[in-house]
Amino acid sequence: MQKAALKGKTFQATITIPSDNKPKNQKIKHKRKPKKSWSYNAQFLTLKCAPDVLAATCPIGRNIQKEISESMAIIKVIRSPILKNPNAITLYDLCAGNALTSVIAAHLLPIRQAIAVDIKTRVRHYENVDRFIYNQGEDIFKMDTAQIAPGSIIISVHPCSSLAERVIEIYKESKAAA
Repeated sequence: MQKAALKGKTFQATITIPSDNKPKNQKIKHKRKPKKSWSYNAQFLTLKCAPDVLAATCPIGRNIQKEISESMAIIKVIRSPILKNPNAITLYDLCAGNALTSVIAAHLLPIRQAIAVDIKTRVRHYENVDRFIYNQGEDIFKMDTAQIAPGSIIISVHPCSSLAERVIEIYKESKAAA
């Protein structure tokens, strides 16, 4: 039996080691940093914009930690190219769901605009997010790829089945690939 709990910047693990058929508890402290994937939620919560992001996108769903972790991982990847070209890049978030990733990007990064696209309509407070548009009710299979400007970034956190293939087609057909 093994338990692990995050305690400050170290891990504290309690391991039960059977010895002579009698369990013994031995505490071991490890001086190592937590895995990066575990820290995405903590990183998000330290952002000054976190309350505004949550106010605009909630309710997110049953597993908000997973959604935040996925979004922060994407933000980490797109941050560098955006910082190299401040206020020049439009971010397209296809099959956006609650649009958490694009709302974080609009708050945190110097993008020209974030455009989220999803076929479902959601009642949220997206009007409170600057440089953000949510094209709700838009089918990506009918999307005009000519509207995507050169140098844009296209993301899709977890599109389902044929939607993933369509996201790749949109990228290849668009000027973003140029």
